[in-house]
Amino acid sequence: MLPIDPTLLTPRHQGGPVYWIAEDETTNAVIGSVMGLNHQKAFNDPENGSSLWCLAVDPQCTRPGVGEVLVLKAAGLELPVQQLAGNADDNLAFLDEHQRVVVKPVDGEQGQGVAVDLRTIDDVQAAVERARQFDSRVLLESFHEGL
Repeated sequence: MLPIDPTLLTPRHQGGPVYWIAEDETTNAVIGSVMGLNHQKAFNDPENGSSLWCLAVDPQCTRPGVGEVLVLKAAGLELPVQQLAGNADDNLAFLDEHQRVVVKPVDGEQGQGVAVDLRTIDDVQAAVERARQFDSRVLLESFHEGL
């Protein structure tokens, strides 16, 4: 893995990436890291989105379950509820529970096949069919507004 050249990145206060480190409270060892970007600050995203990537966990880490969920939870971020898309009844039950849904292929890239803030079962079902063009497995997530 190659390190990031800091001269090629926009400074954080100008919309560049933010880095978080997970530290073992007992040994003070770094056990993981993640990099994130505030889309509104970086490129005036009208939807105020954000993204996290480059999650890394030390392969020698002795703590079980270290990963994205724990890093995000510690930072106070709400994570979407997820389930695989199923039949129309399963998808409707998920929509009824969460009211606003995101549909995306499990192994998609570059946002292909992703539909956001769906509020009707017809829209969800159509989005599931589109997402299946990119992966036979499709994920439903609860939708959460950006900050």
